[in-house]
Amino acid sequence: ISQTQVRSSRTTAPSPQRKTPSTTQLPHGHQSPLRSNASARTPSPGLPSQSSPVRSRSTAAVPVPASPKDEVLIHRMIRALSPPPTVSQMGKLVDSMVKELIRNLQLRGVDLPMRKVTNCVYLINNKRLNLAVISDKLVVKVGGG
Repeated sequence: ISQTQVRSSRTTAPSPQRKTPSTTQLPHGHQSPLRSNASARTPSPGLPSQSSPVRSRSTAAVPVPASPKDEVLIHRMIRALSPPPTVSQMGKLVDSMVKELIRNLQLRGVDLPMRKVTNCVYLINNKRLNLAVISDKLVVKVGGG
């Protein structure tokens, strides 16, 4: 048999031992992923095949109920990332807290003669108080400089 007859017989009817030209044999019996047809791939030894029922991890986040500690931390983070309140916003907040303080003291029978001078500044008799809200608490600022 001549070499041309061998070539023609190989191209017309490939033997079962011959590998397809689109794969490359790697050591330990693995094949390289050079094939374009994904359905014709054979799995590597030790790996599950694509048709086997393997559960993949879901990328969707499962909502977890927040604990009270988590809610406090979330609230603090949101406040830390938000811009500071303007002077008028702080004045409105201080006004509402002072009104609540006066109302609570009146319910207990104490009269507090407070007058508003400007935003966050109040007078008790002749004493001037600079008020602020820090950590959701009404605070009297003393001193300066």
